[in-house]
Amino acid sequence: MILGSLCSLYFIGITVYAGLSSLFPCIWAAGGVFFYGIAVLLHLNSRHGVLAGFSLPPVIKNSLIVLAALCILVFLTVEALIFTGMFHHPSENLDYLVVRPGKRYKAEQLPETPGGACRGVSGGKP
Repeated sequence: MILGSLCSLYFIGITVYAGLSSLFPCIWAAGGVFFYGIAVLLHLNSRHGVLAGFSLPPVIKNSLIVLAALCILVFLTVEALIFTGMFHHPSENLDYLVVRPGKRYKAEQLPETPGGACRGVSGGKP
């Protein structure tokens, strides 16, 4: 249930921050639905014994737990790097500026650099 909520909230956060310029954020919505489905299945199993008689061998169960923990650790590391980069301000005296394709700027919104700055664009469009 917690993972489903985290995925859903992350999808909402990405959508609010960057919009739906691509379908990539929908992976997080699908992950939310998937984890909510698992939570419902586990709830039904604990209440009504839906999975009665089915069990995984301990080696596979422990391996899946370790794999899930490693995936969560990698995810948190990557997200920490992304979030720290969001608040990074560009250096002064830039020769050029690369604008991410997902974010649109008007020409007057781009930061100026001293000494006749070159403005960078994405997608090859001026």
